[in-house]
Amino acid sequence: MSDRATVIPKSILFDADADQARDGIHVLGTDLHVGHTMAAALAGQQGAVAEFVGAYRTLTERVLAAAGSLAAAGSPAGVGSAATTAVGGRDRPLGASDRPASPFTDARLLRRRMMLRAVELPVSPFVIRYGADDGAALTVLEVLRSYSPGSRPLSPGPGPAPESLEADTPLDSVLWRFAEDVLRELHGAHAPLEVIRDVFGLSWTQTGELFGVSRQAIAQWNEQGVPPGRQEKVAAMLALAVLLAAKLRPGAVPGVVRTPAPAYGDMTLLEALAADRQHEILDITRRSFDWSAAA
Repeated sequence: MSDRATVIPKSILFDADADQARDGIHVLGTDLHVGHTMAAALAGQQGAVAEFVGAYRTLTERVLAAAGSLAAAGSPAGVGSAATTAVGGRDRPLGASDRPASPFTDARLLRRRMMLRAVELPVSPFVIRYGADDGAALTVLEVLRSYSPGSRPLSPGPGPAPESLEADTPLDSVLWRFAEDVLRELHGAHAPLEVIRDVFGLSWTQTGELFGVSRQAIAQWNEQGVPPGRQEKVAAMLALAVLLAAKLRPGAVPGVVRTPAPAYGDMTLLEALAADRQHEILDITRRSFDWSAAA
């Protein structure tokens, strides 16, 4: 929606606080009813998950388009460059000046990372503070600003979360089902191996190493389908990726899976997965977050 993009203040891309950003970005989602569709999906209404993901995807594209328009119009150096690359659907790696200090260095991954935030949207601090419609837009903007050199990180600011959704409170069975349903819907656009790769911050070579195969083989699996004998492992790893993406702070997962832990026998999570301990690791991780009741 180009008419919506033209009214977005440039400041929201680089230095506006959450309150200011909300005022500027509110117009992008007023007609999408993200909050309504999310509530329906949480309630288990038939077809609601697809409607929610569709509304959230449209919101993501609007934020990217608005940011890309501002960058083209002469925003400060670097601001919106990731969005400009992503808006056209181009999959080229970001240029050196565009590359943030993160494992996600491809415009395609930027868009996917935004979409993966839909999994945890009900417990997003932005949603808790600002409501689902504005909170969803701010959640997308937070990811975009993390990719824009010179941009100030976006924080929801002070204000206690409701007791039932505090950061240290385990997600209940409703939220677990919502996370699984949303991720299944996202699979229509993104193959499971790509989701695993994105969440864990892996290259295709590193993804192949988890299965003991080459980069070429894992790329073939991604394009043509996972062999039947490996589908169970992929499913367990995908469930683990959902859990970690929903529970941990954005950007934290790649570091966590590379840190040795006593619970894994002083191995890293990636090393344990490469050793075919995926079911054990999934069970340990679920219990560590007290998700056993939802498993």
